[in-house]
Amino acid sequence: MDTFRCIHASRLLLDHQLHVAGEFEPAVRKIVEDAALTAFDRVIDEALLREVDCLLISGDCFDPGDGGLRGPAALVRGIGRLAERDTAVIVHSSPHLWSNWPAGLRWPPHAHRLGIGFETSVSITREGKLLATISADGHGDRHAGWQIRLAEAADEGRTFHLTDDPGPLQGLRADETGPHGCSLIEIDPATGPRQTRVPVAPVRWEHCAAAVATDSTRDDLLQELASQLEQFPRYTGEEVRLVTWTVSGYGPLWERLAQPGFQNDFLDELTLLNPLSGVTVQTHALQLHAAPGSHWPHSTTEDLGADFAVRLDERFARHDSPWREYLADSALHDGPWEVKFETLSGELDAGELAYDARRLAMHWFAAQEELSS
Repeated sequence: MDTFRCIHASRLLLDHQLHVAGEFEPAVRKIVEDAALTAFDRVIDEALLREVDCLLISGDCFDPGDGGLRGPAALVRGIGRLAERDTAVIVHSSPHLWSNWPAGLRWPPHAHRLGIGFETSVSITREGKLLATISADGHGDRHAGWQIRLAEAADEGRTFHLTDDPGPLQGLRADETGPHGCSLIEIDPATGPRQTRVPVAPVRWEHCAAAVATDSTRDDLLQELASQLEQFPRYTGEEVRLVTWTVSGYGPLWERLAQPGFQNDFLDELTLLNPLSGVTVQTHALQLHAAPGSHWPHSTTEDLGADFAVRLDERFARHDSPWREYLADSALHDGPWEVKFETLSGELDAGELAYDARRLAMHWFAAQEELSS
């Protein structure tokens, strides 16, 4: 039997907007706004180029809360391109997705849906020949992987379980760093499956960190941040890189970075260095974290301000949120609220909160000193 080939894409969230701050030039804004749609188009291109036997899709294909038809219409359009080559598409998603399918938009008859109320398995054929039978692993509508049973297999050894999740097709928020895409799965009957990551996302998130000291200069920090960008490996199709910068430390330069005017000029200079030729670098956020043990001006180790700073350091040393554990055991799991919570969590930075708390406390305690003097 020949090698069975398929592509697995997860959490398409077509036409879902990236949660990014800042202004963009029109051409860059267009890339960012259409990032999820572009990534899916590239998946279809890869499936056609590699002549796969089927496309597997898991997770939410779109967010019903987005409204509009662009996401669902893009899914139908992509399925139609594959149908022209007689390439099957199998989708396993949560029930709320189908209950919110737009009225009037017909689900393609040549595409398959797995789950409660739909098909339990799909036979993949080519020119009238059965190649494999595919079903979803997991309980009910909770996806835990794929089960692929090759044709003419008489024993369980020819049934392969694929549990690796390629992750979101396109990173949508700052904590989804690195390249994103789909997985090419090639199953040889003798040697088993081999998976290859295929990057397709046009927008990439990254998080870079640097430390400054009292003698650090503006040029030192610029060169350090540009150098970090250059060290991340490039991948085909990357067009825009959205970066969160975290600068920790103390001293004059660190304090000046808190001033909006200086900060904007500094980030503009960083962009002009053009550290990634052919890729537009856009700052998503600049976060300032005070070095542990450092104190704000006008405070001593005996005053309330210093004690407050120490307590903040201890409180934010570990800031992992337990919301994922609570959500996994609730009725909100694997639905639109999970997407909302993940978005909020990804945009929350505990270090930034601590920094803002320090600045506010400095004014409070300074005012208290004036009142008591």
